[in-house]
Amino acid sequence: MQAALQLHSSLAQTPAEQLDSARAMLTFMSLGLAAKNTLSEPMRELVKHAETSSDLALSLRYLQGLNELCYLLDFHVMAAGAGFAYVGDLLPHTEIAGYYGGDVEKLHNAICPDDNKLLGQQYLDFAVGRSHRFSLLVPEQRAKDILPTPDLERLTHFHWAGSFQRDVTNEGYVANAHYSGSGGVVNINHDLVLNMMDVISDAWPHSVSFDQLVFNTRAPEYDKEDKQHQQDVLDALTMLFRSGIDGLHFSQEQGRYNSSSSTSVQLLPCVAAFIAG
Repeated sequence: MQAALQLHSSLAQTPAEQLDSARAMLTFMSLGLAAKNTLSEPMRELVKHAETSSDLALSLRYLQGLNELCYLLDFHVMAAGAGFAYVGDLLPHTEIAGYYGGDVEKLHNAICPDDNKLLGQQYLDFAVGRSHRFSLLVPEQRAKDILPTPDLERLTHFHWAGSFQRDVTNEGYVANAHYSGSGGVVNINHDLVLNMMDVISDAWPHSVSFDQLVFNTRAPEYDKEDKQHQQDVLDALTMLFRSGIDGLHFSQEQGRYNSSSSTSVQLLPCVAAFIAG
């Protein structure tokens, strides 16, 4: 579609004429695609989206040559040329093949070269039909510190937070599900995971550390140094992380609310100042 819009607007003399020509081509593609064209349905969806775009968005996306599509391998070459190294995706759980299902994980592990991060992610893009990424870059001097996949053992280093509410029926039955702050339903049939989400929910808007999760989910009869329970919590945390649950936040530092002296929930001073301008 980008090629069609650029072709039809190639003779335009001004930016306004370019936009008029591009929108004329969109109309043609909306009404004039042949029924036998096997790409007609997906193309019509793209056309609908483009037709509702602002003039600026349409120009940047289709006419100015910005946001050109490229494979991850090509993006890496461009980043390296600018002195950067590719770290990974902003949402690290999307780099884990198991996030997309057991079959994808098995086949990905079979075909993917060991420790080749870029090829592994490119194969994963092919497998799941991924259309976009939000990539993290660092100066190329730090390339040696980049791991091929997220190190799940380091989940113990993070603090965890989230606004969830356990699903309770009108009859008072406590279901194995939570509602997220955005209204989504999180269904996980795993007792320890459910208990951990209850702990995270009860602490909100504060964050909790791994040790706090271990302490607050340990049965009273177990020793506080119970290594098996610590491993069980890490396994459950890994399950949560790999699920990519909307509204589950994590960071290396404790949340700002943890150090707040207020006795009631209110905007942090830095947030209030930002809103006030």
